[in-house]
Amino acid sequence: LPKSLPCVSIIIPTRDNAPMLSRCLATLLSKTDYPHFEVLVLDNQSCKDETFALFNSVKKDARVRIIPYPKPFNYSAIN
Repeated sequence: LPKSLPCVSIIIPTRDNAPMLSRCLATLLSKTDYPHFEVLVLDNQSCKDETFALFNSVKKDARVRIIPYPKPFNYSAIN
């Protein structure tokens, strides 16, 4: 690895699957030992309260950003 480690962006497209997203984020945030990463959660029109509660909880972590994607589903475009 280079002496100056680059920032790694982890992109997670999602829509209303809070249990799966919660497990994914918990694992990434607690078990990753790489020191310079960010998690970009790309929200494709979620509408469930449990999803928004999860977003509010995880966005307190400076490594996580919730980015709205208010367009029809298109996996390539979201990424």
